[in-house]
Amino acid sequence: DLAIVSGRGPTVLTDIEGLKPLVRDEDIVAFGFRDAEQQREYGSQDIRETAIHAFEIDDVRELGAAVAAEQAAGILRRNDVEGFWIHLDADVLDDVVMPAVEYHLPGGLSWDELSATLRALMATGQAVGVNVGIDGNYWITTMKGVGIGVVGFLRLPGSSLGFWSPPGMTGDETVCR
Repeated sequence: DLAIVSGRGPTVLTDIEGLKPLVRDEDIVAFGFRDAEQQREYGSQDIRETAIHAFEIDDVRELGAAVAAEQAAGILRRNDVEGFWIHLDADVLDDVVMPAVEYHLPGGLSWDELSATLRALMATGQAVGVNVGIDGNYWITTMKGVGIGVVGFLRLPGSSLGFWSPPGMTGDETVCR
């Protein structure tokens, strides 16, 4: 997802209506980044060699999730973005709390760290929406004005949660898979 919006990948996906990149590297924050070793192993481009702002998991923990999220939002404010979209890939979470992912790595965010991160980002008033990817096949989407929540574990005041489920499955089956 990040590669596509930042203009890396097949032109048919990255250059929609001649707008490549859809998002400039300097307007992207990768938060909770912890797969530098895997990137090297598989020959992927090192995100730290781009203008993308990478907040590695150790830095997030050293600063505290809320402070790190505030700093990430501050970067975007300094770039004069009018708002930002939160793409939350569930594999940023530790496998112990979210095993339903395709890309398993130990040491991800805890629920408390994720909650602190999302609360700090939403408190900026600049978040225009969020999508959550779980298991690569299922999506939970909610937009600003509707609120934010993740599988009932994160609930901000006045929030609601919108589910999309494949035919024949309820929301509970989808997110608890």
